[in-house]
Amino acid sequence: MKKLRRIILIILMLIAVIIVDYLVIRNTHTWYAVADVTDTGRVKVTMDRDDVVEVTSVKYRERRDGNMLVIKMKAVGKGTANLTLETTDSEMPITENTISVDDLGFVTESNYLGSLNDITIIRYEVLIICIIMIINIYFKMRTISKESRYSYRLMFYSGAIVFLVVTDIIWLLRIITDDFFTSTQLFTLYADILYAFHMFALLVFPMIFILSIFLIVSNIVLMRHEGRNVTNMLGIALGVLLVSMTVATWSAYSMLDKIIDVHSYRGMHIEYTVESVIDVVLAYLECMMVGTTIWTLRAARYVPAFDKDYIIILGCSIRKDGTPTPLLRGRADRAIWFAKKQKEKTGKNIKFVASGGKGDDEVISESESITNYLVECGVPRESIIMEDKSTTTDENMKFSYQLIMEDYNKSSGKNSSADEVSSNNESEIQTPEIVFSTTGYHVFRSGHIAASHMIKAEGIGCRTKWYFYVNALIREFVANMNIARRKHIPNVIAIILIIVAMLVLSYNFKIL
Repeated sequence: MKKLRRIILIILMLIAVIIVDYLVIRNTHTWYAVADVTDTGRVKVTMDRDDVVEVTSVKYRERRDGNMLVIKMKAVGKGTANLTLETTDSEMPITENTISVDDLGFVTESNYLGSLNDITIIRYEVLIICIIMIINIYFKMRTISKESRYSYRLMFYSGAIVFLVVTDIIWLLRIITDDFFTSTQLFTLYADILYAFHMFALLVFPMIFILSIFLIVSNIVLMRHEGRNVTNMLGIALGVLLVSMTVATWSAYSMLDKIIDVHSYRGMHIEYTVESVIDVVLAYLECMMVGTTIWTLRAARYVPAFDKDYIIILGCSIRKDGTPTPLLRGRADRAIWFAKKQKEKTGKNIKFVASGGKGDDEVISESESITNYLVECGVPRESIIMEDKSTTTDENMKFSYQLIMEDYNKSSGKNSSADEVSSNNESEIQTPEIVFSTTGYHVFRSGHIAASHMIKAEGIGCRTKWYFYVNALIREFVANMNIARRKHIPNVIAIILIIVAMLVLSYNFKIL
């Protein structure tokens, strides 16, 4: 009910804004005539029908690409009038135009609805709406992050804020410059929205290109240190793909001019549509990449409160002799650090959950390898729970949580299963406090997976070599996008349809 009231309120506000805009900008039009006459007193504008349109002002504007007269008009009644522009300068030719007024009071110039007086009011409204959206999204993010630091919506909202800030800057600059295009041309309202997507794509493009090159270099170093395998080579393939996409996108803009006749009215709109679709998709992906990077780094640096009952160590590949790789050892070391820190600060002990099954090329399970390492580091074996059946992070979380609930119920004398906890309110069933340990770049996605299974767990991240991080960050972005693909695809389609609809309206009503 609360959501419905909010939607109704927004609709009513939009209707009110549209009515105000209609009353302000209807019955007005601005005509721009190329002229070198600086003295408007030497200019004479006449109408053959004063009952259709009357001239309200004639001003001179000096521009780098040619000086012009700005002639503002006001509609008086429905009909068509012929406008004539003359000057006392004999070298200045007489200029004529046709002005029409429809039933709604909108004025068109030779069937072109391009310029309306006082249209800047809409620009102010858009600027205010963007600011309100930024503030609203910010407070939504704060609320969501209190519930879970690993929500997909945090990625989306962060990217949206970055995009809206860029859009606001663009629109603010348009208001400050306030040339004749900004003041009156209806198409600039369309163009600025498309321009925001285009500018965002252009601003982030160089960073994506540099990131792609760095990704290739880091993976070459990775293979030199960690050996050549399919996983390590994927980074190079992904880097080459990103570079190719960047170059291909830049090439697409220049190719459009050769394929499409951009000098025709229809061709110009087709070019705008194709370029806009490219810009929208790129801007959306870049926003999501920015959002993923922000929350991945935040999750990696976050340290939960030292009040936990269990700590899950997420497994990864082990060495041929069954000992942990540096990556896995880093996760175990981070878990040991957390346990010691918690003991120092609160005196509370914690149980370790070594999670990870046995791969086809592994001599023992990752769980056993982690357990052996923990024991070597002085962790009592009775403080370790082994989960040796999982093969993915998703299974790590599910299977570990089942074992945690069994142990928790056994030690506390309760009978709540993991399924019962997931399907009931947390206030009804008391649950243990859980933290998981993984590599820094993997914390956000692991937390997202845990939250998707209604497992309340926070993560800590261990550091890793620099040549791992860029490669892993890109893979985490792809993985996060894949997890929420059912949300991303409709979002992109909806934005594209809105942009295309805007351009179709522009084409049909001759706004451009």
